[in-house]
Amino acid sequence: MALAAYLVKVAAKCGQTLKGGQNAKIVIANSETEAKQIAEAQEDGEGIGLWTDSTTTATELTTAADWEGWTFKIDILGGCGTGNNEPLSVSYTGTSTNDTIDEIGAALVTALNATSDISAASYTSNTLTIAGSADALGDQQVEVTITPPSGYSGVAALVGTITDGGSSSDALTVVLPADALVPPKVLYKVKA
Repeated sequence: MALAAYLVKVAAKCGQTLKGGQNAKIVIANSETEAKQIAEAQEDGEGIGLWTDSTTTATELTTAADWEGWTFKIDILGGCGTGNNEPLSVSYTGTSTNDTIDEIGAALVTALNATSDISAASYTSNTLTIAGSADALGDQQVEVTITPPSGYSGVAALVGTITDGGSSSDALTVVLPADALVPPKVLYKVKA
């Protein structure tokens, strides 16, 4: 059995005394039971029994399995619209049925090609062609954000190479995360 990280959290109870005010611990253990017991082993006095109580929870800290809830947003900063000087923005948020990079890439292609300015978007081998050469937008600038569920801003490290700002006949492209990449995840907010 491999060791795992657990968040062991004491349920609030009337009259309980928490040593140092702590009500949770992050521990490495082989099981939930072992996680509670190692948390308990550091206590004495009134803390005895609190960490192994039936109301105390031990939650294994795991990574995200897919891209459900992540929002992929593509912004072309100009060259679009009736005057060929307006920005264009499309986005797609992963769902329970479209939650892999390939599925999200395909959904972005559909969204891009549904606009009046783009008809040559495509997706192959993790490279999203935002606008093909026939779209004549290759001289425009692109911003790509990949925002986690309940997030307020994107995670820049997930966005690969962007090709933009060339000649109008060039393609606008971005490399999306690798298929096998496990999405990062904020598990819990803690005070240390």
